Amino acid sequence: MKRLIILIILMILAIFLTGEGTQKAISKGYLKEAMDCSSLEAGKKLIAKYEKLKDPYKKLYLGIVYHNLSAGCCPQYINQALNFTRLAFEDTANPLALAYLGSSTTILAGKYFNEGNMGLALEELQAGIEKIDSAIAKDPENIDIRILRMSHSMII
Repeated sequence: MKRLIILIILMILAIFLTGEGTQKAISKGYLKEAMDCSSLEAGKKLIAKYEKLKDPYKKLYLGIVYHNLSAGCCPQYINQALNFTRLAFEDTANPLALAYLGSSTTILAGKYFNEGNMGLALEELQAGIEKIDSAIAKDPENIDIRILRMSHSMII
């Protein structure tokens, strides 16, 4: 029994001393830059900058930039937005990543709608809305997630 307790204590110390089990906070500067990006020129600069980062939220920042580009000037970036936001959520379980994944999914629904594929459009729209609602449930105080949902409510 004493050996088990000592082993558990050593494992806990190893986690704290190596930094494993702790998660770096999202950089508010990078996040703000990504959220504010709306032009292709600015997007390309941020993508080049973020690809060099050693930040655990790099995929989230990239996903947000691609999301904003696909929602605005460049719908061809929707697949990158979906991929990076999905990977960001898988890596970090961050509710903001889930919200942007949901939002990207609804943008994809709009693409399907414009192509005349109503069945797939409705399916993706529902999936996107569910992801955004799930993100709200995980982090109800996050104003960025709530604003993202509100913007979708206004469009839909």
